[in-house]
Amino acid sequence: MIFVAHYVNSAASSGRKKAPPAGGAALLLVIVQPVLELDFMEFAGKYEDCVYIEVSSVHSGSTLVYHLGDAVGIVNPGVHIGVFQDSVLYMKYATEEDPCALDFRYFPRGFGNVMETYSWSDNIKQAVIKNQKGYSLIFNHEEIAPGETKVFTPVTHRQGLFSPDCYNGKSLFTVGEEDGEKED
Repeated sequence: MIFVAHYVNSAASSGRKKAPPAGGAALLLVIVQPVLELDFMEFAGKYEDCVYIEVSSVHSGSTLVYHLGDAVGIVNPGVHIGVFQDSVLYMKYATEEDPCALDFRYFPRGFGNVMETYSWSDNIKQAVIKNQKGYSLIFNHEEIAPGETKVFTPVTHRQGLFSPDCYNGKSLFTVGEEDGEKED
């Protein structure tokens, strides 16, 4: 994995980054963030209208890379802890600056080896899952061996729960707002 380190000089009020003074008197904040590797970008060109997950953690989720239309990017997982069932959520809302939206959710089951989707937005035509775990993974009732990559289509997905907060990357609470209408 490639990392990039950034520093912020707390004394820099102009918004420009300045080199730290000799002696290190200024407070420095170092943020380390992963950078998309070339593998992900090469992958995005191979599959259209897809999401790609290199699964290393079922219960807490792994980073999702998407290629939907002309848009390519990443979405980090969110975890919902439920009373009866936990779930892993990948949601990206459409905005004026970035109209690409997605909603992809699954239930983690078993002992960290089963993923069962319950929400898959219409713009996702394929889910490409790579098993990075040391043992077999089950995605929508199909086994994926360690190191293996498989492509799934919405045919293997059974729509489950309906979520009013994000369906097809849009909130039911904001439907109509993009046209200047507001539903009451």
